[in-house]
Amino acid sequence: MATAKTTPSTAAEFWALLVRSRLHDPARVSALKAAFAAQPASTDANPSAVAQWLVTQRHITVWQARRLLRGEAGPFFIGDYRLLEKIDSPDGGQLLRAIHAPSSKRVVLALLDRDRCRDVQTWTDIVRRTAVAHQATDPMVSKTWALEQIDANRIVVCEDVAGESLSDELAKRGGLPVQEAGWIAMALARAVAEHHRLAGPHGAISLQTLRREPGSGNVRLLQYPLVGDPHARSPRVPMDDPKTLGRLGTRAAFVAPECILAGGAVSEVSDVYAIGCALAAMLTGQPPGWKGDAATTIATVAQAGFDPPGPPLVPLEVGTLVGYLTARDPSARYPSAADAAAAIAACFGFPPLAQAATTTASSPRVQPVAAASPAPGFSLPVDSASPVPAGPARGRPAPG
Repeated sequence: MATAKTTPSTAAEFWALLVRSRLHDPARVSALKAAFAAQPASTDANPSAVAQWLVTQRHITVWQARRLLRGEAGPFFIGDYRLLEKIDSPDGGQLLRAIHAPSSKRVVLALLDRDRCRDVQTWTDIVRRTAVAHQATDPMVSKTWALEQIDANRIVVCEDVAGESLSDELAKRGGLPVQEAGWIAMALARAVAEHHRLAGPHGAISLQTLRREPGSGNVRLLQYPLVGDPHARSPRVPMDDPKTLGRLGTRAAFVAPECILAGGAVSEVSDVYAIGCALAAMLTGQPPGWKGDAATTIATVAQAGFDPPGPPLVPLEVGTLVGYLTARDPSARYPSAADAAAAIAACFGFPPLAQAATTTASSPRVQPVAAASPAPGFSLPVDSASPVPAGPARGRPAPG
């Protein structure tokens, strides 16, 4: 339960509120107060000035400072998890970045809605989807570690994947070199193939759910519960009204035409379409078929699809591959993500998929990453659910 608000009007009240928050113990707050008092401008200090200094010195986060300035003393903890900031989630999930205090490991918590979890089918599906996501081993896929209940809070504990989205990267950098884009697309298709085997459709593949890790240069794909509504019984594109449609932003360019016509329902072959869109975006630096807003883009794609890139921007065979991946008719696409991965490897001259996970010398910037491990004390207190079987393959075979 949230602590009653009393908005601090003086620096002294702010320091007292910081003690009440438990973000720092009283002795530490006294030391910070003394350090702040030694600053030249401290004589005219007000709550905002104190908060700004604490943020600058990295003693609190911006999100914590804003809550304190509103008079909120918490809660800033869920059990052993120290809450750092709220992460924007357009699909209805409440995501919080946190530190697991015993291990000092940064995590993301998906905070579940208590009322929605009272529905037996919804809760059963959350348990199943968490257990299935926990089984993912592909190095590209984000890790889902635990489903926990702490006091009245039910949370899914996930890996905190660092770095910026490919959407932000391409906005600054433009298109990627052809071989690099192809390698990322092949790794993505391989990761999605595993997702299909374990959990069925992903349903949210876009530049926003692909993230480049700093340092290593690895590209990671976010999975449940970091994408979509964690309470939803199956993944779907949120297209219920103009407001939710508008929140899609450039993700609208990755929505397959049949999903639009089916009211947002997704399938494995619509994920193949999104893989092709991701490849097109990485080659050109722009979301494919983007018309400036989600509604116009959705309407255009539903009627006519988009033209894949071609010479002189990309080689003819690469443009042809994108065309197969993103065919407006789902039966004309590669029937599975595994087929798509094989076709991408063949087109770009990459090693066979069995070797791709260990052969990295020719992999531009994108290297397989070591499997992440949960922090000590983490658990998955759910029964393992059986993987959702993939639907029968359909559509055109991969070209030889």
